[in-house]
Amino acid sequence: MKTTCNLVCACLALLHQVTNVAAQETGTRNELREFPGQMSLVYPLGTHGRQSVEHCFNVSLNLLTGRVGAVNGLELGGWMNRTEQGVRGLQAAGILNMSGGQIVGVQTGGIGSIAGNARGLQAGGILALADTVKGVQIGGIFSTVDHLNGLQAAGVFTVSGNLKGLQIAGISNLSHAVKGLQAAGICNINGNLEGAQVAGILNVNDTVRGFTAGVINKTQVLRGVSFGLVTITDTIEKGGAVALVNIVKRGRYAAWELSFADYANVAVSYKTGGKGCYTIYTLGANFLEDRMWIAGIGLGHRSALSDRIDLNPELVSYSYFPEDFNVSGCTTFSTHLNLGVVYKVSPRLGISIAPSVYCLNADRTDKKEYRVSSFSSWHTSQSGNTKTKIGMGLSVGLNLW
Repeated sequence: MKTTCNLVCACLALLHQVTNVAAQETGTRNELREFPGQMSLVYPLGTHGRQSVEHCFNVSLNLLTGRVGAVNGLELGGWMNRTEQGVRGLQAAGILNMSGGQIVGVQTGGIGSIAGNARGLQAGGILALADTVKGVQIGGIFSTVDHLNGLQAAGVFTVSGNLKGLQIAGISNLSHAVKGLQAAGICNINGNLEGAQVAGILNVNDTVRGFTAGVINKTQVLRGVSFGLVTITDTIEKGGAVALVNIVKRGRYAAWELSFADYANVAVSYKTGGKGCYTIYTLGANFLEDRMWIAGIGLGHRSALSDRIDLNPELVSYSYFPEDFNVSGCTTFSTHLNLGVVYKVSPRLGISIAPSVYCLNADRTDKKEYRVSSFSSWHTSQSGNTKTKIGMGLSVGLNLW
């Protein structure tokens, strides 16, 4: 993560150098003479020659390139516009806009837009660079900014020092700090996130305060919710990770349970993650009704009610397989919401009891049905080959953590 933060700093340092080049070459001109308009072919071939950098124009028209002190109104350029002290209004060029001062309004370039400060809309067909933007920054391929309050979007890649608002990239977002929403087609890489983050594949963060979702999420410190297929968290301070594979490096919760239930007569479960939210893997067998093998996966939470008793709700989905694993005739699965408690016999050993509410579905294609025993059945319905049961289950277990 330190490498990515260094990359952010390097990009932003380059941004400062680019946006300040006009001031370094010509010096800062706080006082400009006002004039209605100017025209140029290629700077300094124009109506005001080299003195155009000493004027503020209401209208600036540059057939190829132009360079003026400031614009208060409209500036159009066939290739490039360069403004020393900023633009108020609209600045548009076929290739590139450069402004050493502030943009208040709209700046758009066919290839790129470069500004020290922008208030409004800054857009580049390929590239948009700015020191501070309050509004919207759009780059067709690449967009970078030091501070932004509003929307930053790029078709491929965005870089931001500090962002408050919305950041969107077709491939990747790279930021030092984000407050708001960040979305990328492939990956997001951040220092600190406060808000929500979504990536098609990967999220990498130092600190998360809020919500992050992706196929893979890697977080140093989590104070919120991380959702994905694989989550890798160094420390969970508050909240938890919801994942198929849930890896917690510090303060990891890991437990084994041997349980006996009507719906899973004998089962062994492994629970791993954080106490706020952990992943459950279950294997077992049924023999009270039809003989079947069981595989289950779910999520759980554990918190203390007293020194001896913990609250332990879990949501688990079970799939049932016949002894020969031939499921072509009938597929059976059930989902249980377990409202369990654990009594701690010792610091590492506990006894659990968990009444549950379940929904069982059996899809029969050849009128074969595998029966799952139930503690109590409240409702049974059938539509075609699909049979549904709703009822209550009961489980007791021995827990070791």
